[in-house]
Amino acid sequence: MQVFDDEQYLLTRAIADTILPRTDSPSASDVKVPEFMDLLLQDVFESEASTLFLKGLEDFENTCLKKSGQSFTSMTEQEKHTYLTEVDEKMLGATHSDKVPFYATFKQLCIRIYYSTEEGIKQNLNYNPIPEGYQGDVALRPGDKVEVGNEM
Repeated sequence: MQVFDDEQYLLTRAIADTILPRTDSPSASDVKVPEFMDLLLQDVFESEASTLFLKGLEDFENTCLKKSGQSFTSMTEQEKHTYLTEVDEKMLGATHSDKVPFYATFKQLCIRIYYSTEEGIKQNLNYNPIPEGYQGDVALRPGDKVEVGNEM
């Protein structure tokens, strides 16, 4: 790891895998989302943004300890899911005037990294690597996957 210590890595992995668990498709950690986050913190984010991200991770864990009495990484999968559902609902139900909450940033980053991987795209989306002409009204059949272009 470049930036994360062992505890930060395990926490990042636990949160990411709760957001994107292994199903018929790979989990966030299967496609190395935590490792990519670590790389972004090292090579892409400005030092202030990296520091804020790590502080947000620490605050997330401290809040979890206060509310549940246990570390997020020590929770069962169901407890993790329930906890993140509560965090999501609280975040969506509040007004945030100053800055985007850490969890919103984390979740968005996690999803964007996941769908930038080959496995994330090919197993979850109809991957169309060669651009075609614009088709504004395409019928959606049962079982079709969402198509994704160059934007996320």
